[in-house]
Amino acid sequence: MFLIDVALLNGQTATESPANKWFEKSQQRLLERNKQTAAALRTITNEKARIFLYSLDPNNPKGDATNTGTVFHGFPILGEVEVKNATDRVALIDSLVKGIEKSDGTVALCFNPRHGLRVMTNSRQFDVSICFECFRIHTYNFNGPREITTTSDPNKLYDSLLDKYHL
Repeated sequence: MFLIDVALLNGQTATESPANKWFEKSQQRLLERNKQTAAALRTITNEKARIFLYSLDPNNPKGDATNTGTVFHGFPILGEVEVKNATDRVALIDSLVKGIEKSDGTVALCFNPRHGLRVMTNSRQFDVSICFECFRIHTYNFNGPREITTTSDPNKLYDSLLDKYHL
């Protein structure tokens, strides 16, 4: 609010303010990352990928770099399953891709991921930790770590699959 007020006092409109221009460029970069990641995830449905679904504890973070058999990118693992059912594998990826594509970049600041995915193909492995509360996804091994956004739309499916697999 202060930046907009200062810009208006200086004779600029709110859309001309440096803060707004910075935000618009950041938003464009974020949405471009969303498109790139969605396209990469979409190719997974055409490959014979192994997909692991994780239930994560967002209340006891261990540091983002921690990744062990009991911690998934900084968050304790409550449960894990390899999703072998082809319909479930496609649904997991497809719903996430649609959420990413539908996102307008809106986020909150919490990042309390309750869901994680590990996707393994013959040539690569990548992980995502997902917080549907703030609409943020952290990806790993997509040319380095990055943050993208989603909507809450996939949350219901992800929760139902956690229940189905007793996680």
